[in-house]
Amino acid sequence: MNLAKFVGDDAENSGLYDSKSKIGFSAGFFVSISPIDMIAIQPAILFSLKGTKVELEGFEGYEYDNLYYIEIPLLLKFYPPIPLSIVRLNAFAGPYLAIDVLNRYRTTDEVKDYYKSLGVETKGEYGDVKTLDFGLVVGLGADIGRILLEISYSRGMTLTDDSIFEYALYNCVLPRFCIRRCGKQCPPQIELCSSHRLTRIKGFFNFKL
Repeated sequence: MNLAKFVGDDAENSGLYDSKSKIGFSAGFFVSISPIDMIAIQPAILFSLKGTKVELEGFEGYEYDNLYYIEIPLLLKFYPPIPLSIVRLNAFAGPYLAIDVLNRYRTTDEVKDYYKSLGVETKGEYGDVKTLDFGLVVGLGADIGRILLEISYSRGMTLTDDSIFEYALYNCVLPRFCIRRCGKQCPPQIELCSSHRLTRIKGFFNFKL
């Protein structure tokens, strides 16, 4: 589960509109490889919903811009040597590459009625979006026995807008919550598991080093 929005110089315009956070999600597969006790490398392939919710001045409703991506993050996790009996804290960071596969645009009834009076279509494909999105992910986690908790922040570094105007809009996800469950033992090991960012409690296979 995450809260997604657009950020950048064109994400808001005082007196006209403002970009607000909307609920998104990610689901997919990841592998966590721990060559040593304090370090883990975690690549993943995710299907992610990003975008933004736009509040228009003078209206109670919203516009929703939904962007769907195949996202490939590559995270480096560090486990500091903190002597806790059942909890292993960690910090992680790394880049991600995302491929835009689907865009959808909709509005609430209040905004829809206004646009309808102007003859504007308010449901369908969202405008021009760049195919590739590159960004960074940082976060903190805690391994509690077989349960792993994570909270992260991701920020796109490339523009999402592909129109002739090249609006300064970037994907931003804050926070992204994650709960996942290990099969037998948390790192160090190689893990292959299915995951869902909302519940992220799935069965998986362990291959110890």
